[in-house]
Amino acid sequence: NSSAKLFPAETVVVAMYGVTAGQVGLLKFEAATNQAICGILPDKKIEPYFLYTCLNSKHEYLLSKSVGTAQPNISQGTIRGTEIPLPPLEEQKQIASLFQSIETAVEQVEGQERKLKALQKTLVSGLVSTEPVFGKLLNRDNCNLTTIGKIAECDKKYPEHEKEAERFV
Repeated sequence: NSSAKLFPAETVVVAMYGVTAGQVGLLKFEAATNQAICGILPDKKIEPYFLYTCLNSKHEYLLSKSVGTAQPNISQGTIRGTEIPLPPLEEQKQIASLFQSIETAVEQVEGQERKLKALQKTLVSGLVSTEPVFGKLLNRDNCNLTTIGKIAECDKKYPEHEKEAERFV
């Protein structure tokens, strides 16, 4: 008794309403959606990832065709009328494969970035802890705690720049 629609894997889905309107996805497995999603079932003339890539590049176009006042609303007619290039199926597969390779590389780089940021956070936390630790470089035997006031001068303002609109450090 649900309004959810079940779509097979490799269905291209487009968000039709609200803040996510125009966003495009490709189902990797069978999934249910509601009325806010348009499912596009590719036939044998088009490779699903190629269709996904083409529609994903049309995000701004889809938004420009939206109707409504408070939130965007993309119609099925707009999606159906969106033009995309259609090379031969074998070329579509090659193009899709190239873009999938690029996406995989981007995901790997993003994973490495997350790991590096986590490492940086761990190192900084160790550096500024009560008993500083930074690998073999710092430990309580070769590091003294101090205050900023003991090692630097803190000026609050520069009188010669009081009347200027610009702020500076």
